Amino acid sequence: MSDYVIETKQLTKVYGNQTAVNAVDLHVKRGQIYGLLGRNGAGKTTIQKIWKFLQGSVVQQHLML
Repeated sequence: MSDYVIETKQLTKVYGNQTAVNAVDLHVKRGQIYGLLGRNGAGKTTIQKIWKFLQGSVVQQHLML
């Protein structure tokens, strides 16, 4: 069983021939706080949309969503 409350593996999003997010892995343990930082167009909002189940996999509290 994983020690992570949120775990993402290989999240990727491509718009046409432009890769917006490329193979992002994120592991957040209980009690940790993370922030997404980056310049405009870096993929922050796209990652948030992926977390809303547009594509990729998200595991929260040991359950695949």
